[in-house]
Amino acid sequence: MEVNFYLRNPKAKETAIVAHFYFKGKFLKYYPGISVHTDQWDAGRQRVTRYHENVVHINNVLAKIRELIVTKHLEALAKGETITPKELKRRVNEARGLSAPEVITVVSFVEQFISERKQDKRYRRGSIVVYQTVLKHLSEFDSSLTFDEIDVPWFFQFVEYLYEKDFAQNYVQKVISTVKTFLNAATDRGINKNLKYKSRAFSVPKQRVYHIHLTNDELDKLYKVKLSGPVENARDCFLIQCHTGLRYSDLDKLTEGNFQDVDGRPVLRVVQWKTRDVVFVPRKPIIDEIWKKHSGKLPIVSNQKMNVYVKDAAKAAGINTTVTITKNIGGERKDEMRYKYELVTTHTGRRTMICSMFKEGYPTETIMKISGHRSHASFMAYLQLSAEEHLAGMKDAFFNS
Repeated sequence: MEVNFYLRNPKAKETAIVAHFYFKGKFLKYYPGISVHTDQWDAGRQRVTRYHENVVHINNVLAKIRELIVTKHLEALAKGETITPKELKRRVNEARGLSAPEVITVVSFVEQFISERKQDKRYRRGSIVVYQTVLKHLSEFDSSLTFDEIDVPWFFQFVEYLYEKDFAQNYVQKVISTVKTFLNAATDRGINKNLKYKSRAFSVPKQRVYHIHLTNDELDKLYKVKLSGPVENARDCFLIQCHTGLRYSDLDKLTEGNFQDVDGRPVLRVVQWKTRDVVFVPRKPIIDEIWKKHSGKLPIVSNQKMNVYVKDAAKAAGINTTVTITKNIGGERKDEMRYKYELVTTHTGRRTMICSMFKEGYPTETIMKISGHRSHASFMAYLQLSAEEHLAGMKDAFFNS
């Protein structure tokens, strides 16, 4: 007669702890209501490791639950009762001071989910902001929604609600993807038993959107234009991105220690913040020039402010060709004509480096090693050349054959 504790999904990043108890040919599966990161669980000892911040409390709770399950079973045997797993669970909950569970709404679960993520340093602030935004949409749509009410009709109503707010298709796709993250977490913890959200119908296709990159001529204009103050500083930081492909989160952390030589070649050795991968980025003279200009400390401002300043810099540099942007907004296709400088962001720098290297003939595998992309699919999303650029890249021999 033994109570064993397991992880509900050992392959997940975080999962619920579950107790298993076999008695008289019956089986009790009992959820203590505790989830842990799988790397903080000792499967052999069936308890959390000392690396968990609440190790003592959680292990004490598990020990108490083990004791209660066995005790309540033995009490029933002593009285000659035939006890079912459901009744045994009820008696254990009663002994723990847990009344009949209240119906947990989706919103209340997501609030708790976000609260937990905020306490975990492994989750980035950007992800928390996305969670909070999606929580707001769910609350406004139906704050009393329960997990049992989620089905295909609900999904279509929620999507229609988002489209009525004139959100772009890719934004709606991101919202639905995040909702599935919440539902997967609730399912993994044993809170949600309704798996209708796993239907193929619960999806919004991602629309391929054209993102700009700058040409070598435009980079030259940007380098030469006379600027001052924060706009000049943002331009300098942005140029480093255009020649290295660094994300804003990595640019913000550059120090003198990143400047190294490998086999006599100047490089930036960077441990990427997003993936923790180590990449070696070729260091062009312009990078050293800008680094020395700012005395070894880039004048970084917030990502939001930098996005404003780089647009001002691009406008001043005359990067004003028109670009047609096609979006699905509110469920309808819409074409917009925009000046190119209006579309420049910090992420344009990363796209610019990737497209420039590709046009210069570097193999995609080489570029991926520098950019830190792990899959061709995610890499190809960055590689968006115009029809004219593809034509320019074709060899003359092709037309003369």
